[in-house]
Amino acid sequence: MSRAGLFGLIAVLAGCSAASGGEDVSSEATGRSESAVTTRLSDLAQYLVGQGVLPEAEAARLMQLGHENGWTTFRTPGVVGTTSVVTAVVVGPDGSFAEASEGMARCSEDGWSHSSDRTAVPRDWQGRAVMAFGLGTLGLDTTLACAFRVRLDGYDAWLNNGGNNYRTTARPEAPLGWVGSLRLVQDGLPRTLDVDPAYPKHGLTVEVSTYPQTPGTDVLLHYTTDAFATVRRVRAGYLAVDTGPHGQDTRWAATIPSSELEPGKRVEFWVEATNPHTTLWDSRHGANYAVTVASEPPPAVWAEAGAYHYQPKYGPWSYRSGVADPLTYTMGTWLPPSSPPHPALALYIPGVTDRQDARDAAGQFVRVEVWSPFFSGSVDGAWRGYPLSLREGAGNDWRFSWQVHHAGCSCEPPPGADSLVDHGVYPYKYRVSTDGGETWSWVGSSGVPFGGDDLRIGWFINHHPSSSIELSGSVSEPWGVVYDVGSVQHGKVAVRSVQLVNRGPVPVTFGSRYGAPFLTDDAGGSFSIQVDGCDDESTCQFVLEPGDAVGATITFAPATAGETTTALLEFNVTAEYPGAASLTEGGIIRVQGTSL
Repeated sequence: MSRAGLFGLIAVLAGCSAASGGEDVSSEATGRSESAVTTRLSDLAQYLVGQGVLPEAEAARLMQLGHENGWTTFRTPGVVGTTSVVTAVVVGPDGSFAEASEGMARCSEDGWSHSSDRTAVPRDWQGRAVMAFGLGTLGLDTTLACAFRVRLDGYDAWLNNGGNNYRTTARPEAPLGWVGSLRLVQDGLPRTLDVDPAYPKHGLTVEVSTYPQTPGTDVLLHYTTDAFATVRRVRAGYLAVDTGPHGQDTRWAATIPSSELEPGKRVEFWVEATNPHTTLWDSRHGANYAVTVASEPPPAVWAEAGAYHYQPKYGPWSYRSGVADPLTYTMGTWLPPSSPPHPALALYIPGVTDRQDARDAAGQFVRVEVWSPFFSGSVDGAWRGYPLSLREGAGNDWRFSWQVHHAGCSCEPPPGADSLVDHGVYPYKYRVSTDGGETWSWVGSSGVPFGGDDLRIGWFINHHPSSSIELSGSVSEPWGVVYDVGSVQHGKVAVRSVQLVNRGPVPVTFGSRYGAPFLTDDAGGSFSIQVDGCDDESTCQFVLEPGDAVGATITFAPATAGETTTALLEFNVTAEYPGAASLTEGGIIRVQGTSL
């Protein structure tokens, strides 16, 4: 695991006086809000409840604040009052529990004139390190600023919001003055009221703002899908604070579950915002908001496989239509970021990829994966998917890229693989879904929906051609290979039959090195070799497919009694990689014998 991006911060500010965000409060409703609380995050919240870190009422109130080191920051409640008990939680990436040893929160309430530290030990949440810090309560208008340190295997990493620290201020209760700025979105895809339909298979998230920021506020989304035969309610969760034109608004989000959005239905909805002093409504002056559910989500109507090439003259990376088949990687241990092209997928989905405000739909409303046994680590392994990220928009299209290897040491598994990947040529295809993964369109040698034939990627990272050749009966040493003829009576001749076998994944051409015979004479005796009946070893070459072998005879005639004599079998191997230039490498096998 790389040191960059070791941990992300989830700051949980728990206040028992407010209702839990994102909770379904209707007896008829079947789902809960999916907006501010993702499945992964709600799982974490329930884990924290089970650990006694969060009260049950706070389980669904995590609010996203930002990102640090590749991870996301959350807190709840979004607006803290004087009765709120402040708790902070730091969560590491997959596998971090095995490395983490200690956590510390350093906090100040007076601009860092004074500070205090709290420590925590890691808890194991699905292999991730979770550290919870009790930070107490705040006085009115008091601002708490905190930075967090995590320690793993002796390495310290600080999380301090880019040097600005993580802050919250205890605010007074006040009457609500306004609710509005309603917005609709489905898994990152904005929906324009009175213009765009809602789509099935995706929840419909309703965002709304309130003013001023005051603790104890509760926002409910009311909706009906059956002309008021039943009315359901979903409690909104915090989406953001310190928003709006003057930074004094609170942003909320609640989601109508996808199970409620059946094709052809008309969904009416309105918002209620309350606190101990006020109740406000956003209902279009009593007419309510409404959307109609379309028959199906829009499919991808065009897609092609391409690749990003490193071209400094035209910018670091440039997209080209089409991709080599196979696209082969034959690099050594260290992989510069400019080596070789990155496979890519370009696609067009009407009403989605042609919207400039829809980029957040990538990975949510629009799911793109590369599908291959590559991610299982062997050519014969199970086919597995790896989600791709949006790289850029180009006109009406989106382009997704597959970073096949890490820039840096290739001793790490490639992205998406759990272990190092065997050498070989792997088939792959892209697949695209706009209905939550229920159905997929495929892209290979041709476009959607069926994709034609599989594409191929050749993976020969760290493959050394000389290592393909194996001499039967030899012994591997850290520096090379030794073949021992054994003990031979002085004045006698020993003859050994051996095989040279191609144990590598690609065809190789085996031949003498420097145009000389394979074995050189030694002052202590005489070695000779004959490969497959070849009379002039300096000119013979043999093409060996993977698994093929060629016979050889080694002859040893010791010249001096009681000595061990050696000779070097020197050879060249040229590996023929599919879709890539061949690579030639020299090899040496030490042959030895002892005279009696």
